[in-house]
Amino acid sequence: MICSWILNVIEPRLRSSVAYVKTAAAMWQDLQKWHRVANAPRIYQFKIGIADCKQGGLDVVGFYSKLMSLWSELNNHIKIPYCMCGAAVKIVKMFDEEKAYQFLMGLSDEMYGQIHSQILAQDPLPQLEKMFNIVVQEEQHKNLVTD
Repeated sequence: MICSWILNVIEPRLRSSVAYVKTAAAMWQDLQKWHRVANAPRIYQFKIGIADCKQGGLDVVGFYSKLMSLWSELNNHIKIPYCMCGAAVKIVKMFDEEKAYQFLMGLSDEMYGQIHSQILAQDPLPQLEKMFNIVVQEEQHKNLVTD
């Protein structure tokens, strides 16, 4: 019964690859092999998009949203190993710091160069959400002053 259900819900192109497997567990293992394959070209494309992502004419919220969307798509393709050890926590922290640097690098130097320096001078480096809030406050302040 489970084998029948799996065959009815999977992509039609994949059905023939598991149609003659005898158990649901074996069928599931075969399907996992298909989906565990890293999609290197897609990952590469997202990483290029993130590296090239600049604020340009966007406001800070628009730029941040654009980056968040790219990061979310990338996270769908990169699997962080789950464990209860400290290594996973360190890996996640490393990814979060990388995102914070990417956010700062994509901001307009002309508009936010001084904020860059202030944020980078902080030890420890603030979390991405804190950086975002600081930059949004600066943007709002600049908008008030120029209006």
